[in-house]
Amino acid sequence: LYTLNKKRDAENVFRTILTIDAEHTNSLGFLAHLEVEEGRYAAALPKLRTALIETPEWTLVQNDWKEALRGQYHSYR
Repeated sequence: LYTLNKKRDAENVFRTILTIDAEHTNSLGFLAHLEVEEGRYAAALPKLRTALIETPEWTLVQNDWKEALRGQYHSYR
């Protein structure tokens, strides 16, 4: 769905999965990625933190973490 530019649908799927399994790493990471793309940094940071703890090598989440921190804390730019 995400690659078909159906981001809202993808977000809904990730949220549904998280209602079943609140620690589902892929859903946390991809949902956070969508939130970062939309500038919702405060919402994304806790999800990114959890995803990074579980999969520290996940480059997409690493990059989103950096972007979310820069966006959330403007003074660190």
